[in-house]
Amino acid sequence: MPDFPLRTSVTAQWTKTYKFLEVYATNKNGQVWACYFEQATKKWGDWFIVDPLTDRAPATPLTVTASPDCSTTFLFGVDRTGSVSVSTGTTYNVWYRFESLGWVAKPGTTVSAIWYHDELHIFVVGSTGSALHSIRNKDGAWNLQNAVHYDNVQLLPGSTIVPAVVYGRLCVTGVDANSTVWQSVFGQKIKGDWDNWTCFPATVVAGTEIYPTANGNGNLGHAGNGFLLKKQRAYQKVDQWYDWDRVRNLDKIHTGGKIVEINNPSRDERPDKIYVVGNDGIVWTDWWSYDYLE
Repeated sequence: MPDFPLRTSVTAQWTKTYKFLEVYATNKNGQVWACYFEQATKKWGDWFIVDPLTDRAPATPLTVTASPDCSTTFLFGVDRTGSVSVSTGTTYNVWYRFESLGWVAKPGTTVSAIWYHDELHIFVVGSTGSALHSIRNKDGAWNLQNAVHYDNVQLLPGSTIVPAVVYGRLCVTGVDANSTVWQSVFGQKIKGDWDNWTCFPATVVAGTEIYPTANGNGNLGHAGNGFLLKKQRAYQKVDQWYDWDRVRNLDKIHTGGKIVEINNPSRDERPDKIYVVGNDGIVWTDWWSYDYLE
C-alpha cells in the first residue's frame, strides 16, 4: 500500500452506473495512485500506480472527471514545478502519462473541471493570479485561452476557481488576496466570451475557497469569526445576488477548512448534506433543501 502524508487531498468519483467508486491521491514520493470500491462485493481493490513519475509534491490535490459517455477519464494536477498537466485513461487501470498544458500555477493549486454543452472546461489560477481557462473540444483538442476575462482582476495564486452551471449559464467564482469574491459568466452578453468580473463584498477569509451549493444557485464561504456563510442568487438571475448570510449561529467552524457537500440527485426525500470541521476538531453537519439551508 502506498504511503500518504497527513492531510493528503483525496479525490473520488462514482462510475456512471454507480458500480465502482474510484479514488485517487498523491503519495509522499509524488506518485499518483488509484484504488476502487466495488458496490456489488462491498470490497476495495488493490492500490496501483497511475503515473510512476515523482513529478508532484507530496499530497498534491488531483481533479478527476469522466466524459459523458464514460469512455475517457481525465485526471488533472499541478506538479512540483508548477506545470499544469493532464492524464487520460481509457479504462480504469490504463492511463497515459501526464502531459503539460503549457500553464504555470503555484504548486498545490487545484484544477477545476466541469462539463458544459458536451465540452470539458478546466480552470486554474495561474502563478500571477490570472484565471486560466481551457476547453477540450469534441474532437479531443484543447483550446487554450489566456484568461477568463482580460481585465485587472488578479485572483489569489494557489486558490481554487469554482465553476457551476446556473440557469443554463456557465459561471466561475474566485477570491483575490484581499478576500474579495469575484464572478464571471460565460456567454451571457457576448456569445463565446466571458462577461466582465463582478465584485462581491469582502466578507470571506482571504485565501479560503468558495464552494458552490449543490443546486448551483449559491455559494458557501468562511467568515473571519468562524461563521459559515452562504450567498444566494436571485431567482432566475445569474448575475444578481443577495447579501452574504450566516448558516445558523454556529461560530466554531475551522476557518480555512474545507466545506464538503454531498449532493442528493433525486431531491425527493433526503436533502443535500454539508460537512465542516469545527475549531475543536468536531465535524459538524447541516442540510440544504429546496434552495434553503435548514
